[in-house]
Amino acid sequence: MVGATTAGCLLATDYLTGAYFHDQDYYAHHGWPKLAAFWTSAAIVKALVPRGEEVLAGAIDVSPQKAVLREEDGLFFIPIKFWPLVLIGAGIAFYFVSG
Repeated sequence: MVGATTAGCLLATDYLTGAYFHDQDYYAHHGWPKLAAFWTSAAIVKALVPRGEEVLAGAIDVSPQKAVLREEDGLFFIPIKFWPLVLIGAGIAFYFVSG
């Protein structure tokens, strides 16, 4: 899920910046589209990671929503809860990489 989300954000950013700036090489020559893609991916992954909070039921019976990812899930031996931080760091690193 992390890899697919990140790849999707990077591909979408490449396409959108090329279409908006009418330059297919804009994505390769500038760092901010990669930064935006990685940070968007980090936000999506963060939204999919389960929270340790319990939902308190009031007068109405409220059942907690099930998260897409579990606490035990991981990628490359890194737990899923740390992947948003990894993606933010990768975005900062790729901001300085051009071409």
